[in-house]
Amino acid sequence: MAHQLAFPITKVIKENLSVVMMFAYSQPALREFRRNHFTGGWPYVDEVLFTIPEQLATRAIIELVLLFRTLDDHENINDGSLGNEFGTLYLKNGTVKPLAIRDVANKTIHAKKIEWDFTDPKKPILKTTAHDNSKKNWTHAEIDLNTFAVGCGMLMG
Repeated sequence: MAHQLAFPITKVIKENLSVVMMFAYSQPALREFRRNHFTGGWPYVDEVLFTIPEQLATRAIIELVLLFRTLDDHENINDGSLGNEFGTLYLKNGTVKPLAIRDVANKTIHAKKIEWDFTDPKKPILKTTAHDNSKKNWTHAEIDLNTFAVGCGMLMG
């Protein structure tokens, strides 16, 4: 896929996806490391192991979804060629829908809150939550980072 934007798209995707996936897969191990080696309050260790990496990963995912939204506006990447289901969208009426790549971008861009969920260390999830006063029909979305990474890989390839 030849892209018309004036910057190295593949490089941006690689760098940001690298940060997101390193964060997602390192957190369970780092939490165990922290528990086993640092008892009590270690605010600087917590900042280095958790706070700063989460900030960097959140910035990286936002940059990725902004790029995906821009690419979709210009090149219609939401056509199913990258896949059709990148997670789950929860609607106010209780309905659950598959999350398309454009929805990943929109639900992240318009989220009140972005949270990382490592409940299943082999399937990290990014949870985005709608604003309380939102007129939109969604409550939250759960983005499957593994599937998102595959979509990124397909876009780069």
